[in-house]
Amino acid sequence: ILNIIQSIKSDPINDIKFILPKYVNNYNTNIYTTEFLDFIADFQMLRFMDWTKTNGSDVVSWSERSAYPYYTQHQKTGVAWEEVVALANHTKKDIWINIPHKADDSYITNLATLLKSTLTSQSKIYLEYSNEVWNGAFVQHHECAEMGKNLGYTGQEWERAWKVTAKRSADIFRIFENVFGSDSQFVKVIPSQAGADGWLSNQLVTYFKDTVYNPTGVKANAIAIAPYFGGGIADQIVTEKLVSTITTSEILQRMQSSLVEADARMDGCKKVAISHGLDLICYEGGQHLTATGNNVNNTELTAKLIAVNHDPGMESLYCQYFDNWYKNY
Repeated sequence: ILNIIQSIKSDPINDIKFILPKYVNNYNTNIYTTEFLDFIADFQMLRFMDWTKTNGSDVVSWSERSAYPYYTQHQKTGVAWEEVVALANHTKKDIWINIPHKADDSYITNLATLLKSTLTSQSKIYLEYSNEVWNGAFVQHHECAEMGKNLGYTGQEWERAWKVTAKRSADIFRIFENVFGSDSQFVKVIPSQAGADGWLSNQLVTYFKDTVYNPTGVKANAIAIAPYFGGGIADQIVTEKLVSTITTSEILQRMQSSLVEADARMDGCKKVAISHGLDLICYEGGQHLTATGNNVNNTELTAKLIAVNHDPGMESLYCQYFDNWYKNY
C-alpha cells in the first residue's frame, strides 16, 4: 500500500509506477515478467475466465467494462479486454474468452469489433457464454434462470438456465460472425459438463438447434467439458472413518479407479459430439482430490491429500489421463 500524506494541489504527485527491481531499466519494453512468460510458454491457448472475473459478473453495457489504460487492472470487472489482446499478441497464443452472462448485444458487438481490429489474425478465439451456467453453485446459473423466466421460457430453474445458455450462445456467435464477416478466426463453443452418457451436452445442443433459441440457425463448432477425476474421494475417506489410517498408496489406488469413471464420462460426451457433428474439447480438468463442506477444515485429511499430490504416483495418473484424452478424444 502506498499512502500519499501530502501533495501540491496545483502540481499533484502523478505518474506513479510500481516496478520490480530487476525491470527498472526495461519495464517499457518488458510488459510481462520473464517468470510469467516462462510459465505460460508451453500452453497453446489461454482461457481468461478468471482474468476477466466472469463468475457472477454484473457487467451489462460496454461502458461498464474495465477501462484501459487505468491505474489498476485488479478490479471487480476483471482486466480490460485490451490487456487480453496485448498478451495474446505478445505470445501469439489462442485465447478463450467468456462473455459476461448479462452482457447486452451492444457489448458483444463492441467486443467483437475490438478483437477484430486489434487481435493478431494468428490467434484463434474460443467463444463461450459465461462460465458453467449449468452449475447451480454459481450466481449466473440462478440469474440466467430468472432471465429465462422473463423471456417466457418454461421448466425447472436449471432448464431455463440451459435454454438461456443456448439462446445467448447463438446470439454471441451470430454477432461475431457479422462483425468478422466469417467464422474462420473463432471457435463457437457450447459449454457443458462431463456428465454420465453426455446427457446434458445433448440437451444443450438440442436447445441450441431449436429455432426458438437460435432463430438464425447459426452453427456451433464444439462442445466443451471439464472431465475431472477423483472427485468425492476425499469426502468418502471421511465418511468411511479412514482419515487416520489410510495411506498415500491407498488414496492413489482410489484415484486410479476413478480414471475409469472419468473415461466413461468423456466417452459419453464424445458420442454426443459426434452425433451432432461437433468437436469435443476441454476447458478444465485434472485431479479433483479435494474435500468439501466441513471436511475442508480437517487438517489431518488435508495433509494426506497434499502428500498424494506430491507423490510421483500422481504424475503417473496424469500421464495416463492425458494419454487417454489425446489418443481417444
